[in-house]
Amino acid sequence: MKTLTFDGATDVQQFLDTFEEVKEINGWTDRESAIHLRTALNGSATRGIPGRTYEEIKELLLMRYELTADEARRELRRMKPRKGENIYQIGEYIERMVKLGHPDLDAKPQGRMANTALIDSVDDWALERELKMLPPTNYTDTLRRIQKYNGAKGRSHAV
Repeated sequence: MKTLTFDGATDVQQFLDTFEEVKEINGWTDRESAIHLRTALNGSATRGIPGRTYEEIKELLLMRYELTADEARRELRRMKPRKGENIYQIGEYIERMVKLGHPDLDAKPQGRMANTALIDSVDDWALERELKMLPPTNYTDTLRRIQKYNGAKGRSHAV
Protein backbone atom coordinates (compact mmCIF):
# COMPACT_ATOMS: atom_id res chain seq x y z
CA MET A 1 0.00 0.00 0.00
CA LYS A 2 1.26 3.46 -0.92
CA THR A 3 2.04 5.72 2.05
CA LEU A 4 -0.38 8.62 2.38
CA THR A 5 1.47 11.95 2.51
CA PHE A 6 0.71 15.63 2.02
CA ASP A 7 3.30 18.30 1.22
CA GLY A 8 1.06 21.25 0.38
CA ALA A 9 1.52 20.89 -3.38
CA THR A 10 -1.44 18.58 -3.98
CA ASP A 11 -5.17 18.86 -3.32
CA VAL A 12 -5.73 19.14 0.43
CA GLN A 13 -9.38 18.12 0.26
CA GLN A 14 -8.60 14.99 -1.71
CA PHE A 15 -5.82 14.13 0.76
CA LEU A 16 -8.13 14.62 3.76
CA ASP A 17 -10.95 12.62 2.15
CA THR A 18 -8.55 9.71 1.57
CA PHE A 19 -7.14 10.11 5.08
CA GLU A 20 -10.69 9.92 6.50
CA GLU A 21 -11.27 6.65 4.66
CA VAL A 22 -8.00 5.18 5.98
CA LYS A 23 -8.85 6.44 9.48
CA GLU A 24 -12.25 4.76 9.36
CA ILE A 25 -10.93 1.47 7.95
CA ASN A 26 -8.25 1.31 10.66
CA GLY A 27 -10.60 2.37 13.44
CA TRP A 28 -8.22 5.05 14.75
CA THR A 29 -9.18 7.16 17.75
CA ASP A 30 -8.93 10.94 17.46
CA ARG A 31 -5.57 10.83 19.24
CA GLU A 32 -4.24 8.13 16.87
CA SER A 33 -5.64 10.04 13.91
CA ALA A 34 -3.84 13.21 15.01
CA ILE A 35 -0.55 11.30 15.29
CA HIS A 36 -0.98 9.65 11.87
CA LEU A 37 -2.08 12.91 10.25
CA ARG A 38 0.89 14.80 11.66
CA THR A 39 3.32 12.10 10.44
CA ALA A 40 1.72 12.19 6.97
CA LEU A 41 2.75 15.85 6.57
CA ASN A 42 5.93 16.66 4.64
CA GLY A 43 7.78 19.78 3.56
CA SER A 44 5.97 23.09 3.95
CA ALA A 45 2.87 21.33 5.29
CA THR A 46 4.73 20.56 8.53
CA ARG A 47 5.34 24.23 9.32
CA GLY A 48 2.90 26.25 11.38
CA ILE A 49 0.50 23.46 12.25
CA PRO A 50 0.34 23.77 16.05
CA GLY A 51 -2.95 21.89 16.38
CA ARG A 52 -3.03 19.19 18.98
CA THR A 53 -6.21 17.34 18.08
CA TYR A 54 -7.12 15.70 14.80
CA GLU A 55 -9.86 18.28 14.14
CA GLU A 56 -7.50 21.21 14.89
CA ILE A 57 -4.83 19.90 12.51
CA LYS A 58 -7.44 19.21 9.83
CA GLU A 59 -8.93 22.72 10.13
CA LEU A 60 -5.49 24.36 10.00
CA LEU A 61 -4.63 22.42 6.85
CA LEU A 62 -7.91 23.43 5.22
CA MET A 63 -7.45 27.08 6.19
CA ARG A 64 -3.96 27.10 4.72
CA TYR A 65 -4.37 25.02 1.58
CA GLU A 66 -8.01 24.95 0.48
CA LEU A 67 -8.78 27.14 -2.51
CA THR A 68 -11.54 29.72 -2.43
CA ALA A 69 -14.01 29.93 -5.33
CA ASP A 70 -12.12 32.98 -6.70
CA GLU A 71 -8.78 31.17 -6.50
CA ALA A 72 -10.25 28.13 -8.26
CA ARG A 73 -11.59 30.31 -11.09
CA ARG A 74 -8.17 32.00 -11.47
CA GLU A 75 -6.44 28.61 -11.46
CA LEU A 76 -8.82 27.35 -14.13
CA ARG A 77 -8.09 30.35 -16.38
CA ARG A 78 -4.32 29.92 -16.23
CA MET A 79 -4.30 26.12 -16.15
CA LYS A 80 -1.80 24.43 -18.46
CA PRO A 81 -0.70 20.78 -18.35
CA ARG A 82 2.42 19.94 -16.38
CA LYS A 83 5.15 17.88 -18.00
CA GLY A 84 4.29 14.17 -17.90
CA GLU A 85 0.69 14.73 -16.77
CA ASN A 86 -1.85 12.57 -18.57
CA ILE A 87 -5.11 13.91 -19.93
CA TYR A 88 -7.20 12.17 -17.27
CA GLN A 89 -5.23 13.83 -14.47
CA ILE A 90 -5.71 17.18 -16.17
CA GLY A 91 -9.41 16.49 -16.67
CA GLU A 92 -9.86 15.52 -13.03
CA TYR A 93 -8.13 18.72 -11.92
CA ILE A 94 -10.23 20.85 -14.27
CA GLU A 95 -13.45 19.25 -13.03
CA ARG A 96 -12.45 19.95 -9.44
CA MET A 97 -11.60 23.60 -10.20
CA VAL A 98 -14.93 24.09 -12.00
CA LYS A 99 -16.86 22.60 -9.04
CA LEU A 100 -14.91 24.71 -6.53
CA GLY A 101 -15.08 27.85 -8.64
CA HIS A 102 -18.74 27.56 -9.62
CA PRO A 103 -20.57 25.65 -6.88
CA ASP A 104 -23.82 27.45 -7.71
CA LEU A 105 -24.04 25.92 -11.20
CA ASP A 106 -25.81 22.66 -11.98
CA ALA A 107 -23.91 19.68 -13.39
CA LYS A 108 -24.71 20.42 -17.04
CA PRO A 109 -23.27 23.98 -17.13
CA GLN A 110 -20.32 22.79 -15.03
CA GLY A 111 -19.72 20.06 -17.62
CA ARG A 112 -19.78 22.59 -20.48
CA MET A 113 -17.37 24.82 -18.57
CA ALA A 114 -15.02 21.89 -17.85
CA ASN A 115 -15.18 20.88 -21.51
CA THR A 116 -14.21 24.38 -22.66
CA ALA A 117 -11.38 24.55 -20.11
CA LEU A 118 -10.09 21.14 -21.20
CA ILE A 119 -10.01 22.23 -24.84
CA ASP A 120 -8.34 25.51 -23.85
CA SER A 121 -5.67 23.60 -21.91
CA VAL A 122 -4.52 21.77 -25.04
CA ASP A 123 -1.01 22.85 -26.00
CA ASP A 124 -0.99 21.46 -29.53
CA TRP A 125 -2.29 23.81 -32.20
CA ALA A 126 -3.36 21.02 -34.58
CA LEU A 127 -5.42 19.24 -31.93
CA GLU A 128 -6.85 22.49 -30.59
CA ARG A 129 -7.89 23.48 -34.12
CA GLU A 130 -9.49 20.07 -34.70
CA LEU A 131 -11.43 20.27 -31.42
CA LYS A 132 -12.67 23.78 -32.19
CA MET A 133 -13.62 23.07 -35.81
CA LEU A 134 -15.48 19.85 -34.96
CA PRO A 135 -16.44 20.43 -31.33
CA PRO A 136 -16.83 17.34 -29.14
CA THR A 137 -20.37 16.66 -28.00
CA ASN A 138 -19.42 16.56 -24.30
CA TYR A 139 -16.58 16.41 -21.79
CA THR A 140 -16.15 12.63 -22.07
CA ASP A 141 -15.97 12.89 -25.85
CA THR A 142 -13.28 15.58 -25.52
CA LEU A 143 -11.20 13.32 -23.23
CA ARG A 144 -11.63 10.40 -25.63
CA ARG A 145 -10.60 12.44 -28.67
CA ILE A 146 -7.55 13.89 -26.95
CA GLN A 147 -6.51 10.40 -25.80
CA LYS A 148 -6.99 9.05 -29.32
CA TYR A 149 -4.92 11.90 -30.77
CA ASN A 150 -2.16 11.28 -28.22
CA GLY A 151 -2.19 7.57 -29.05
CA ALA A 152 -1.86 8.31 -32.77
CA LYS A 153 1.11 10.56 -31.97
CA GLY A 154 2.64 7.90 -29.69
CA ARG A 155 2.23 10.02 -26.58
CA SER A 156 1.26 8.79 -23.12
CA HIS A 157 1.17 12.27 -21.60
CA ALA A 158 -1.02 15.30 -22.18
CA VAL A 159 -0.50 17.63 -25.08
